[in-house]
Amino acid sequence: MATQYLSKVIFSVHKFILGALAKVGYETRVLDELISGLMADLLARYQDGVNRAIHLVHIERHKKPYTLNHYFNENLQKARNDRTNQALKNRAWNDKETGRPVVTLDDISSVVNNQSNIQHTAEEIHDILQAYYKVARKRFADNIYHQAVDHCLLSGPSNTLSLFCEQWVLDLSDEKLQLIASESRATQERRQSLQTTLQDLAQALEILG
Repeated sequence: MATQYLSKVIFSVHKFILGALAKVGYETRVLDELISGLMADLLARYQDGVNRAIHLVHIERHKKPYTLNHYFNENLQKARNDRTNQALKNRAWNDKETGRPVVTLDDISSVVNNQSNIQHTAEEIHDILQAYYKVARKRFADNIYHQAVDHCLLSGPSNTLSLFCEQWVLDLSDEKLQLIASESRATQERRQSLQTTLQDLAQALEILG
């Protein structure tokens, strides 16, 4: 699930980057060469995000189920109360005068005290695991977003959105820069043809002058 989520985020980020580059108005050839030049670094940063997500999954699967989050105790108490309330509702009847459900003290005592050790232990383990799962699920979702998505892909020092910058261009070799920014063969031939025409016109003007 975590890697599927990262895949969707990466798809959206990549789509945004391609759209932003296209909006700048590069020629198709220049845009293709630019994207080709960026792709290796982009893929590496995408992989960093995926690796961080996989690392977080590994931690959650192999760590001891401890937490200092106070919501664990709140969830545990709520689970115990819900179980007791449900058991009492099954024994309640509606009071004719008030119209509200009521139970006897004996019923309350029976629900609270008349449990076998096995039943009590099973319910206690279930409630503890359920309370921990609720806390762990929220913590894991936050960690995936803050570390794998926000830090690795969006706003960290090596995020994908800041890859194409002035420094990236300055670090290009002369050969790579020429490959990306040079004129296409058709444009070069057109420019040379125009220069030749201008020279011919200049010579003709000199002769006529």
